[in-house]
Amino acid sequence: MRYELFGSLSVAAVAFSLAASAAMAGSSEYEGVCEVSAAAKLDDSHFIVASDETQTLTVYKRHEATPLAKFDIGDVTDIEAAARVENTIFWLTSHSLNNEGEDKKKRKLLLATSYDPKTQSLAVVGEHRQLRAQISSALGMQEGVLKGELNIEGLAATADGDLLVGLRSPLAAGKTARVVRLKNPLDPGHHTEAAAAAEQDPPGLPLGGRGIRSLEKIATGDHAYLIVAGSVEDRGQPPLLFWWDGTSKEVNPGPEVDLAGMTPEAVIAWNEHDFEIFGDNGDACSDESDNRRWFPSRHVKW
Repeated sequence: MRYELFGSLSVAAVAFSLAASAAMAGSSEYEGVCEVSAAAKLDDSHFIVASDETQTLTVYKRHEATPLAKFDIGDVTDIEAAARVENTIFWLTSHSLNNEGEDKKKRKLLLATSYDPKTQSLAVVGEHRQLRAQISSALGMQEGVLKGELNIEGLAATADGDLLVGLRSPLAAGKTARVVRLKNPLDPGHHTEAAAAAEQDPPGLPLGGRGIRSLEKIATGDHAYLIVAGSVEDRGQPPLLFWWDGTSKEVNPGPEVDLAGMTPEAVIAWNEHDFEIFGDNGDACSDESDNRRWFPSRHVKW
């Protein structure tokens, strides 16, 4: 079954404060994919990843290097984020212009897929292509202006089934990071236009110019979401981890994890105190060549 995804939006600035928590971390490597950009949990030991350079999703078992399955999802590229709501896994592209400044349709997509663990099959069940216009309205920006600045890399589910869209860029006033809320993504009959009743350029504490590179629902309370914050530009400021409660404009520094030599792009929460960070390994290999493809991870217990 195919359905259109609709939803209304609200927006919040994410601000950052200073205190960290201790953590234990280890490292792993996975074969077959190089430029990992998004990941979602399938069950207690399996996960699925996307590469921002291909239209293939790949399934792995935790801590086992060899991939178990691959799925082609059609003409879509530059997937940068994923989130699961019930049995639906959403995949979100960057909505950015390509390196040549072209505005490609296949880079402007929120895709819904359903995974059946019994048959180990994946089905595309819906798509939404109006998200950039909705974000423009929520941010109080003209879409023609926003399209040259917009870059989405974060996506997480809320407890009530909405989606939080974390922007790498543009930053808000004061260089705070933005989170946009997409309501009712599973409702195929919700044809209402974006509410756009959100506060424009909401205030918040700066993150030193960083944007959101990954956003993952982890637990509840102050540690509800883990944010991977990184430079808006490539090869800029080093990445940092932060905790966010999902509603306030205060964020606390997350676990102290050594991310040296790694470009963190995705996070899987195995449980409330155990998560895994995956890195884009594009500096070492390429998903568009025949060389060895692999990506690193850091598994963290806090």
